[in-house]
Amino acid sequence: MNLQPMVDLRNAIKGALAAAYAGRPVYTAEVTDITDADGVNVREFFTVFYDEFDESLDDEALDDDLYSVSVRMTVGYFNSAASTDQSVLDAEAGDIRAAVVGLPLTAVDIERAGGEYISGADGAVPGMYFYFDVTFSN
Repeated sequence: MNLQPMVDLRNAIKGALAAAYAGRPVYTAEVTDITDADGVNVREFFTVFYDEFDESLDDEALDDDLYSVSVRMTVGYFNSAASTDQSVLDAEAGDIRAAVVGLPLTAVDIERAGGEYISGADGAVPGMYFYFDVTFSN
């Protein structure tokens, strides 16, 4: 099966976030704490990763011709200012969701699937996870 469309989707979302939030780094892993070269926490950043995966093949054909992939994509937004004011995260929620769901893609469906706040426990940067259900079919 060709997973390149899923890689392309993740890269498109990273690109959309980088364009909308110039200067904020975007990582492709589940991280809640990033330190710079001086060992200081990065104050604001994004993460984009897949955390659930399901594949089905039409007619049980074990080839790459007809398949559908369903994944759960998570976009994390972290901002140290949220340690004293959670509304910092809420203020960005609509724009982040719109940047993901509004991507002009063919053969890919993206739907909102909830979210959750991530505490800044143990010195980590507080943030919010946005979940999306993504389906790709050839």
